[in-house]
Amino acid sequence: MPARMNKMYVLRLLLWIYSAIPVVSSKFSCLEMKQFCSCSVETEWWLHEWTDLKIVNCSYRSLSEVPNLTKLRDRDFHKLLLNNNNITEISDEDFKNLSVREVVLRKNPIKRISNDAFSSIRHSVEILNLDSDKIKLDEGLTFLRGLYNLKQLDLGYNQLKDRYKVFPANLFANLNLSSLNTLTLQSLLMSDIIEGAFIGIENLEQLDLSSNYLFKFPTEVLRLRNLKGLKLYSNELITLKNNTFTGLKHLSKLLIGVNEITAETMEMGIFHDQEESMIEINLYQNPLYRVPKKVLKPLKNLKKLSLVKTNLEVIPNGTFVGEYRLKELHLDDNKKLKFEDDGMFHGIEESLEVLFIRSLNLSKLPLNVLERLKNLYHLDATDNVIRKVDKHFFDGLKLSEVNLMWNNITNVDHRAFRHFDKGVILNLHHNSIKNISFILQVEQCTFKEIYLTGNKIPCDCTVEKVLHSGLVSWQTVGECHLVKTDGTDGRVVYNFKDEELHSYLVRTCGRTKPSANCNPTQSSRTNNSWSLKTSMIFSYSLAVLSIIFMLFV
Repeated sequence: MPARMNKMYVLRLLLWIYSAIPVVSSKFSCLEMKQFCSCSVETEWWLHEWTDLKIVNCSYRSLSEVPNLTKLRDRDFHKLLLNNNNITEISDEDFKNLSVREVVLRKNPIKRISNDAFSSIRHSVEILNLDSDKIKLDEGLTFLRGLYNLKQLDLGYNQLKDRYKVFPANLFANLNLSSLNTLTLQSLLMSDIIEGAFIGIENLEQLDLSSNYLFKFPTEVLRLRNLKGLKLYSNELITLKNNTFTGLKHLSKLLIGVNEITAETMEMGIFHDQEESMIEINLYQNPLYRVPKKVLKPLKNLKKLSLVKTNLEVIPNGTFVGEYRLKELHLDDNKKLKFEDDGMFHGIEESLEVLFIRSLNLSKLPLNVLERLKNLYHLDATDNVIRKVDKHFFDGLKLSEVNLMWNNITNVDHRAFRHFDKGVILNLHHNSIKNISFILQVEQCTFKEIYLTGNKIPCDCTVEKVLHSGLVSWQTVGECHLVKTDGTDGRVVYNFKDEELHSYLVRTCGRTKPSANCNPTQSSRTNNSWSLKTSMIFSYSLAVLSIIFMLFV
């Protein structure tokens, strides 16, 4: 093969490879519809993955009906946003010949939906949001018939015409919702759920029954043998009896906060069938008064537990001894909680990695307890009464993520971080810090990210050195204050990214040369897969373009 032909062959091959690389965004517009809608591409976490979504946004337009969407026919797109309008009716023609995967109609005064309103998008639609409309659900849901690809359905904040607010039987029967795995029925004022209510949707994996008036556990839920996540937030539940969740052997996440459950009314054997499956339990704002240790003990795979605002005062040694190895624990807003027992975390001392101790009136960290947590890396002590971070503040701890927002910290001693590994994320938002020189005094690259917004930092040469020295490997987010020079009282607030601020600091202080060679991805525990993906795409692109360039040099 001649040399020129060989080069052209390689060039075609490389261009083919380059075209196969996923692009972060692409053009999607609908200027002809600008009176009612706008079109764009946005990268979002959608259906369990990062996706470049084609979005048609017709929300907040005071629309009284679905606008004419004929210009979008035969154009595949992901989301149609029609929320927060004045639409009262959905007709057979509104979505005709569209190919869209998610339709959002929440917060419209919809009273009537035609039986065939969604039939023309039954092949494509996977998510349907009808939250906060005026639909009387127990009059029938025939408009859902045949949506065999529908995965997520939100019917929350609608109405039940039944005077006792009982959710009826057979609403979902014979609708062919064979793919439905997520259903939201929150805030329907339900007092009960009749046997047979979930016939036809037995494959559900996620169910939201929060913000209702359920005073006992609705046994109809036990029909859903594939259920993995159950939300019962903000109901009237008092007792969880033995075998409450019998048969739900895949249940892994239970959110049952804001009820009236106590440790005494949680009977043994509640989770008899979840000893292998249960991963997360949230008991937020139940008057527990103590940790229900006997109920939790058999849960071999329990990883996350929330005991926020549960009136805890003490956690005795041995409370967390069980089959599980807890990784994340939330103890926020238990105002009387004492940390006097050094062994209060016995049983999870080797496993606990994330701890939330917010709003506990702490003036310092309870090191006598925390230093026993050998693998703790994330600590959140937001909204306490901490005034300073002295050199002994973190003694015995090796954290990589620290959150101290909304305290009253005035001073931070750089020696507090002397035992930390490189790559720490530190959040000091909304304190009373004026001097940030501690950042310049720690070992270089100790901090990966620092958040300093909401403090009283002056725009001085210390700020210039912090911003330009390179000692923080990823980013320093914050703002500083500069006294006005026009003779008027007051201060100007500059964001650290403001070019005007950088120009002022360089003129006043000179420009500091970077003195560190930090790896911006360096962190002991954190992982940003999307940043990694984007970086790889960029690197591949440069590599391909470089080879192409070399072929013609």
